[in-house]
Amino acid sequence: MPTFPLGGWYDIFAQGALDNVTAVRRAGRSATLITGPWTHTNWQHVVGDVNFGFAAHSPVRLVGVPVRTLSPILLAYSDATGR
Repeated sequence: MPTFPLGGWYDIFAQGALDNVTAVRRAGRSATLITGPWTHTNWQHVVGDVNFGFAAHSPVRLVGVPVRTLSPILLAYSDATGR
């Protein structure tokens, strides 16, 4: 089953997200890290004194990306495994 962990450049758990992706890939599974200029709880486009622009502040669009990406992958996985 493919995974799409979300993380932020300024997330206090960023190393954990990287470690998870590495472990999943070492196990021979698909993992794609989605990361951007966010903290763990702030999905806004401004972090501290740095403004990354409005394109970096779009949690709704961010959620839609994995859904659009996952749909064909999950359908293929389901067809291949019968799950």
